[in-house]
Amino acid sequence: MSDMTAFEVHPSDRTRIDTEDGVLGWGVRLPSGLCVVDWNRMVFDEDDRLDHPHQSLYGSFDDVEQGTGGDVVKVGFIR
Repeated sequence: MSDMTAFEVHPSDRTRIDTEDGVLGWGVRLPSGLCVVDWNRMVFDEDDRLDHPHQSLYGSFDDVEQGTGGDVVKVGFIR
């Protein structure tokens, strides 16, 4: 069985959003390489915040960083 990688998306110098806890979103990279990010809606201004949870799909860690402007920080593995 292949491991899955848990990660966080943190702001970088390319990110327009500041966060108190430094997390824009939480994610997992599946054995296929697909990355799923669950966004931290609370970092957005109330007027710009979605009402419900939102997830995005990316093909790789590089795609996450390119698409979000954030930095991927690996935090663990899931078996």
